[in-house]
Amino acid sequence: AKIHELIAEYIEKTHQDDLSPYFANLSYHFGLAPDRRAESFRYAVEGGDEAISRAAYADAVNLCQKAAGLVACVTDCSVLIAVIDAAINQLKPQGVVGDLLKKDS
Repeated sequence: AKIHELIAEYIEKTHQDDLSPYFANLSYHFGLAPDRRAESFRYAVEGGDEAISRAAYADAVNLCQKAAGLVACVTDCSVLIAVIDAAINQLKPQGVVGDLLKKDS
């Protein structure tokens, strides 16, 4: 388990400028480090979001399912709040709904 933690930390350090291509790997390796499962959850959520932005829906489903399985491991509520807050801030009405809302403003 320690080797996976070290691998994840190496990825974070080496690619700190842009971790987005590594979210799935970070989630995987932190998921195998018992004390780092909250980070695995966070990276699974971020990876799912990133996969959706690339229209990689199968990857998104897999990462979101992984996050759902890890949510019970998150004991620090600030991690859950940060994930929920980020999701809410990214919600923007689009298409017909967005056009209707723009007319009302």
